[in-house]
Amino acid sequence: TVTYGVMDPVKKAESAILGQVLLRRGETKEGDFYHAPSGWNDHDLFAVCWGPAVAALSYVFDKSEHEHILQKALSGYRKCASISAHYGMKEVFDNLVIHLCKFSTLTPMREGASDSMEIQRQRGLNERVFHHSSPEGVALAFGENHKAQLATRTLFELLHANGGILREGWRNLLDVLLQMFRARLLPSDLTEVEDFVDEKEWVSILRTHEKELQTVRSETGLLSWFGLGGSGGESDRRKPTQEQLNAIKLSSAVIAECRPSQIVLDSKYLTSTSLAELLGALSTNSMQIVEKSQETTHGKVSMVGEDEDALVFYLELMVSISIENKDRLSVVWGPVRRHLEWLLSSSFGRCPVLVERAVVGLLRVANRNLFRDNTVADEVLQSLSLLFGELCF
Repeated sequence: TVTYGVMDPVKKAESAILGQVLLRRGETKEGDFYHAPSGWNDHDLFAVCWGPAVAALSYVFDKSEHEHILQKALSGYRKCASISAHYGMKEVFDNLVIHLCKFSTLTPMREGASDSMEIQRQRGLNERVFHHSSPEGVALAFGENHKAQLATRTLFELLHANGGILREGWRNLLDVLLQMFRARLLPSDLTEVEDFVDEKEWVSILRTHEKELQTVRSETGLLSWFGLGGSGGESDRRKPTQEQLNAIKLSSAVIAECRPSQIVLDSKYLTSTSLAELLGALSTNSMQIVEKSQETTHGKVSMVGEDEDALVFYLELMVSISIENKDRLSVVWGPVRRHLEWLLSSSFGRCPVLVERAVVGLLRVANRNLFRDNTVADEVLQSLSLLFGELCF
């Protein structure tokens, strides 16, 4: 104890006695001191503070428009991702991926969700050229949103570096990939697939669908004078400007820099748990598409072309991942076989393109893996009976 001034004699004697007691206790086991290694409490500290930290970073990134502040926020995301990967904190990395997917603006709108005022304003300007849900409209909106491009770049950067600890975030990432596919922003590595019939030995899964023109009522009155009324139809849409065309090209360039096809190539480095979560997310998202868009007639599913293309896209991803993981076919074959059985059931008899790609996918998996893994070779061979037993529509 440090004291100042003149000490009382009684307190001085008491202090001397306590000092002697402390010295004697130091000679016993109570005098042993333990040196805590550097970073001993880092995991516990990060477990406490990561939630508020990510919330603060997300708020700053969402509200700020300054490049320096945006880069600072993304740097915080990267550091949180590195720490979570070091300690294997999967829920933290999932949370980071989900936030970045939202900021990419490439996720589908959920029920009850609403766009920000900035997105609504930009959408209103672009409506006169492209419908906001059209492929060109999505690509244009992404190309004109610098913040969304930064978030998307960071998203794939973190994924390529630490994808092995991703769990629930796979579903959000697949939503982003599907939106890129629908906007025709993905590179050809993910849209051109192997085929046994076409003379080129590959086909593109990108198709053009003719949509029925929806009648849009013309707004009249005072709002129309200020340009706040609805569009008068397709005839009122103007041709895109050169700046808008450049924005669409920029969108494709940004997505190409993100290397989304690397997800399939790097799947062979994922842990078995993460790989199983990825395959499960593909199946779950596919089932959700069917539940939201299906029209069942006599037990058969009938879908619009865009939804059928979405199922084909997820199917091709699953087939490519299973082929890439041929050295551990026993891990991937179970969910892949169940997904193929589902698509080859009689329920999808009204979806010829989907059934055709499922048949080709099954043949591709069997052709590449039948003679490699003896533990599941018999199961792969037996699965070929699906082509004869269940394709009776």
